[in-house]
Amino acid sequence: MSKQDVGNAVEQVGSEISGAEQALEQQQTADSQQVEINMEEVARIGTERSVRAERAAITNYFRDQGLTEEEAKQAFEKFRTDREAQREADKNDLTALQRRVEEYERKESEILRKANRRLVRVEAKEQAIALGVRVDRSDYAVRLADLSKVEVDENGEVDESAVREALEQILNDFPELKVASSSEDGHGFKLGSPGQKQQPGLSEQIAKIFGNTE
Repeated sequence: MSKQDVGNAVEQVGSEISGAEQALEQQQTADSQQVEINMEEVARIGTERSVRAERAAITNYFRDQGLTEEEAKQAFEKFRTDREAQREADKNDLTALQRRVEEYERKESEILRKANRRLVRVEAKEQAIALGVRVDRSDYAVRLADLSKVEVDENGEVDESAVREALEQILNDFPELKVASSSEDGHGFKLGSPGQKQQPGLSEQIAKIFGNTE
């Protein structure tokens, strides 16, 4: 055999090997494409088998207790019906319990919100008076102030700086809320006109207005 014949033979063998490898790869690709697992079908089969196994086990138990084949089947159906009814009742009870918990949490949040609002208003009134707001106008100043963003921490402590900032803004806009001068007694009544001496008997009139006379 000549060298050329040997070369041709080697080339032919190589070609055959390459063709076999390609054919193998194509077959593997085709096999992988054909394997499609339906997991829903797998779950259904598993469920059916578990149901059949359960039915067989329970029915056998009923037969062992002396029931006939028909009575055992009927007993199993009643058992399954009662169990489903109990599951539905438990589900309804759980739903009702969840609703009660949600309602309780809602009411608890509302109570906490109202309590925090009262704490903020008490703090605001104290600060308003400390900032010079007349006592009889302190409630009005608190109502005017924007206290919606004032926070109360988990320990019930009010953000005092936020309260003060809101009140100072109101006093800048309405300075008349503060005590104007020492001539006012905190109730808005002046003890005489500016530059005019108090007339005799005025003290008695004021005392009478405030109910201090006998």
